[in-house]
Amino acid sequence: MASCVESIALEDEFPFENSEYPFVGLQRIVIETDSCERDIEKGVYTWASMRVYGEDSAQGESLKMRIKGRGNSSWNDMPKRGYKIVFEEKKSMLGMPRNKEWVLVANYADKSLMKNHLAYRLASDIGMEFSPRSEFFEFYLNSEYLGVYLLTESIEVRKNKVNLPEDVDSYLVEFDAKYNEGEQVVFANVLDTNKPFRIHYPKNASDSSLEKLLNHVESFERFLLTVEGASIEEISEWIDIDAFSKHFWIPEFAKNPDANYFTSVYFTWSDGCPIKMGPVWDFDVAFGGMRIYNEALALSENWRTRDAYWNARLFSNKAFADTVDRYWKKLSPIFEGAEGIIDSLGVALELPAQNNFKRWDILHEHGKWISNSVRNYGEAVNNLRKWVVGRRRWINENTP
Repeated sequence: MASCVESIALEDEFPFENSEYPFVGLQRIVIETDSCERDIEKGVYTWASMRVYGEDSAQGESLKMRIKGRGNSSWNDMPKRGYKIVFEEKKSMLGMPRNKEWVLVANYADKSLMKNHLAYRLASDIGMEFSPRSEFFEFYLNSEYLGVYLLTESIEVRKNKVNLPEDVDSYLVEFDAKYNEGEQVVFANVLDTNKPFRIHYPKNASDSSLEKLLNHVESFERFLLTVEGASIEEISEWIDIDAFSKHFWIPEFAKNPDANYFTSVYFTWSDGCPIKMGPVWDFDVAFGGMRIYNEALALSENWRTRDAYWNARLFSNKAFADTVDRYWKKLSPIFEGAEGIIDSLGVALELPAQNNFKRWDILHEHGKWISNSVRNYGEAVNNLRKWVVGRRRWINENTP
């Protein structure tokens, strides 16, 4: 394999020798930074060139773009890191619609490699307004093979993504206890002390705009203090129950560790409209992961988010709880389809997984972020399938 110092030319033929990591059916994305620096910084873009390859030849032209590191625990604690890339103009990638921004998700701790993709597929299938599309690929960065990644649409305000009205003040907000310095955050103090709400849209919001959002959030939370006796009609003036119900069941089904309003929990609000929960995001350690870190999260039993923050207040209202539970009964056949998705992805990723776990030999490891050791990739897929079957069974038995 050539070194970055030799300045890999992204030409028509695949630029690397194939014996160590042979072609296994996934398209391969090759990125070479202009500076050839291997240590890409988190949050700081650097210019690079990118090209997509099949088995032997390129699948498109060489493209200029910028790349930076991204993630929190995945960036700080895991050697296989995630990245974000931005093109100057919208580009279609791996058959997905044209976008400027794309996320390269490493899924290091996920031995099935498919949990994020599974969650986004389910979110789309149950009819959430936007769920990130994603496709698997093998990744080379500055001449180094980095394994199987997931190319994913970013969460951003666009007509084909998070679509917000333009004629009123509108916001895309994340509950984010992991916010970074310099990001716009407001803090609510009604139900919790200094609960951080990170504003993703509008960019560089004015002080008056931030104050308007915070006032509405705290007014909603004061309503939640008395929500137990409220009517469904009164609740629906504050929060979109359809959007809430669909959003609730994805991270709850997956027992997402962050879904207790810690981080990666999004909502939108437009002036004069109810709050809408979503989109969903970040599931690599969900679906029974993090056993060492939190044994309860590994079990397919028990609730994860029903008693968390806003949810605890909302579910104290019996009519609201009954409404959300009826959504599960209606959506349960779609969640049953998760087993088929896992089976088909397990077959498609069997050979790519061999390359990935040759590069990252973690199948026999376990730790804070990495779930139980397994003998092979097939066992990891089977464990995920069994967990999902058990999870669906438990929810069926515990919703009236």
